[in-house]
Amino acid sequence: MRRNDAIATLAVLLLASGPTGRSAAQETGLAPAHAESSPIVTQRLEAFRGDAARLAAKVDGDQRAADALNAERDGLAASLAASVVSIESRLQAGTTAGNPDLVAEWQRAQARLSSLDEAFAKLSQLSARLADSAGLADYLANSFHAAMNLPGATDADHQQLVALEAAANDAADHVRRLIDGVNRDLDVQAASLDAQHRNLVTLRHAVDIGAPLGNNLATMGRNGMGRP
Repeated sequence: MRRNDAIATLAVLLLASGPTGRSAAQETGLAPAHAESSPIVTQRLEAFRGDAARLAAKVDGDQRAADALNAERDGLAASLAASVVSIESRLQAGTTAGNPDLVAEWQRAQARLSSLDEAFAKLSQLSARLADSAGLADYLANSFHAAMNLPGATDADHQQLVALEAAANDAADHVRRLIDGVNRDLDVQAASLDAQHRNLVTLRHAVDIGAPLGNNLATMGRNGMGRP
């Protein structure tokens, strides 16, 4: 999942607006000067820029968390698959019942599967946090829009409010796409983890007798085994 420009838009907007609510163009003399905003509007805009900064940081943190969990899951899944293939190859070649080397390899596979369970739990927690982020973005977008009616606001103030509202809406859209992706991942991983737990139980029996049982991880995966 790639980051959306909404995060960058919020950051640029914050840098482009000075603490007095004047636009960057005005500060550099590229735009004609306008009347000063009322103190209430100036204070409100400053608070809004702080809100936008917190939203940008929250969305960026959500995206980083999703990326990190995806990378962790992929690494664990690859390690688990390698362990299973190694055990299956030794069983196919012939070995003794309860071979300590295979038992140790199976235990490593079980540990990786437990770590995958933990990663799944973290992803479920992230889904809940994402819902909070989407709600915050919607709330801020509505607040920025409502502030257009503040008395004493200049045209420059209105431009900032419009830009803040658009950036918050973009952030909300980005978070919702992220939620959709996370929820799809959760559905897929739930079925996969269920099958992998069953497969490792079968594989342990094979290690105990020192011979393949047939219903191993690879064959079960090909047969589409999932929930009972």
